[in-house]
Amino acid sequence: MSSISLCCNTFFYPPTNIYLHNLTNSNENMGKSSDIIETSDMNDEPKHGTKSIGAVFGNVSSITFKCILTDRSIKEMDHIEVQHPSEGWVIGSVDELELRSDLSKDDASLVACGKEMKTTYTRVASIKMIGKRDENGRLKRPLTPVLPSSKIYKPSDEAIKKVLGLGLKRDEGTYMGKLLNTDIDVVLDPLFM
Repeated sequence: MSSISLCCNTFFYPPTNIYLHNLTNSNENMGKSSDIIETSDMNDEPKHGTKSIGAVFGNVSSITFKCILTDRSIKEMDHIEVQHPSEGWVIGSVDELELRSDLSKDDASLVACGKEMKTTYTRVASIKMIGKRDENGRLKRPLTPVLPSSKIYKPSDEAIKKVLGLGLKRDEGTYMGKLLNTDIDVVLDPLFM
């Protein structure tokens, strides 16, 4: 009967805090990594000077991700801002909101019959990534995901205007109205109409 010895090493690589957990069979696979876990530890508080409104969780893609929201005022089609590990600050849009409840199907049946029950719920938003403007003014969506546990913020009107290209004043083009859920004017440039 042979014995297999296992070793577990943890390596820390700043600035994105990538933890490599190397679990190897010392007789056969020495040095092969079996698990890579990234965590967010970017110092993003100073940029906003405001409290975060949520955090990214679960499986994250470069196009969409889910986040827990702590701000009840956030609605569908609102914009959020999150720090991407290589692209910096990027804008996303709330694509869908859901309430995740601890109320089971059986408990819901009891409530329907008149029994009062306390329940808790969590606000979860599906975010669709929009991106940011590059140095040439072109809209650029990140090609890699944000990190799970990244904090979510409300972007400033100026950040939304810059990313969506809504910098014109009413007298500089055709006024179309306000961007949904904001006080931002939507003005079409007559040169592109």
